[in-house]
Amino acid sequence: MSKIMSKMPGVNTYLAPLYLIVLLFGLYCFRKMRGDFTNSTIFFNITSLLLVCMAAFNILTYENKIKDPSSQHNGITLKTSNSKPDIYYIVLDGYPRADILKKYYNYDNSLFLERLESLGFNILEKSQSNYNYTLFSIRSTLEMEYIDNLFSNTKEYLANNRLNGLRRTKVLEILYNSGYKTNAFKTGFYLSELNNSPYIKSILENHSGINPFDSIVLKTTAFLAISQLIPWEKYYHRERQLFILDSLPKFSKEEGPNFVFAHIMCPHQPFIFDVNGDWVNSFQPKMRLFAEPPLRNDKDKELIEKYYCNQITYLNNRILRVVESILKNPDKESVIIIQSDHSDRTLSTYLSKRNPSVMFYNLSAIYLPNGRQHEITPDASNVNTFRYVFNHAFNTKFPILPNKHYFLVRKNKSSTLELMPDFTNDFIK
Repeated sequence: MSKIMSKMPGVNTYLAPLYLIVLLFGLYCFRKMRGDFTNSTIFFNITSLLLVCMAAFNILTYENKIKDPSSQHNGITLKTSNSKPDIYYIVLDGYPRADILKKYYNYDNSLFLERLESLGFNILEKSQSNYNYTLFSIRSTLEMEYIDNLFSNTKEYLANNRLNGLRRTKVLEILYNSGYKTNAFKTGFYLSELNNSPYIKSILENHSGINPFDSIVLKTTAFLAISQLIPWEKYYHRERQLFILDSLPKFSKEEGPNFVFAHIMCPHQPFIFDVNGDWVNSFQPKMRLFAEPPLRNDKDKELIEKYYCNQITYLNNRILRVVESILKNPDKESVIIIQSDHSDRTLSTYLSKRNPSVMFYNLSAIYLPNGRQHEITPDASNVNTFRYVFNHAFNTKFPILPNKHYFLVRKNKSSTLELMPDFTNDFIK
């Protein structure tokens, strides 16, 4: 834990005084009643009933969300002549391609990429995502298919995604049926949660900090006004990212084969790390947790550039440590995919005069133990990631799909995906 965070009180340290205040207030009320508890009994019974109803409603709606329909995928298993390699799918949310960082952030990412190359990674220099939002991008990658080939329209997809999310995607099913020990991390971000997936055997969660019950209390009671003064969501979000980064190398010592899905919500906002990994109190502290920061003037531009680049620097160092630790084990082979779901949507979009193509220029780095990662074309898009990996690591015959790009358009409270026929994938100079 960083030096600053180690000096900060934990989130539950903030909640305890709130509970104590309520307790003291209750004792005060009882003292004032002087033994006449008739009215107070009715009041507290009604209050307790309401609290129970609220908790029951949350439980029932949650259970309804996780009842998934049966899978529609055909049974496919992966086979190798030797033992199967571990597979790490590490998603770095909103991490841009090197040319985007250089052009719009004045950030040279060559040291990080060159180190990955020296470890055997293929850095896809013209990599591209197929969607500009996580909601569609990761689902498409794990389905190995475009959303419009799975659903008749965006509305149908969104309804299915609210129910299923990533839980029954094709990649997970294939790996599960192939004997993989499938693992994922609890992210706190509903779009990438895999709890209650029939194809995930283990969900890893950081149990320090605020728990789900405390979170419900803070969001659904009078504590909401007080909790907004304390950025507890950002603190807990930060602890989740550190937990994932600390936990990833441990799988290299576990009996396999393992599949590990890690959605790291960085360098996407909120800004929670400086270059050394210490806590930063970024501007706009009252923003929603994953909201895009405002970009109104040059001061905002400078602040976003500073915080974003600092977060990338720290993340780069941690990812290199993770990769080096995984590859250090000579007794296990590993497939490692380091990929972002989309590029930056804030500064680069603003400075490129709202050129939508730059939102798709993402980071993609792939390592295969047999060296065939270098057969992957430099302009491969996310939808083909596991098609390439399965073909080159397990000799499957998945056809490579043509690169297509879909832009999310929101109008009048509705969302539609629009194909971009004029998409350009040129190096930004």
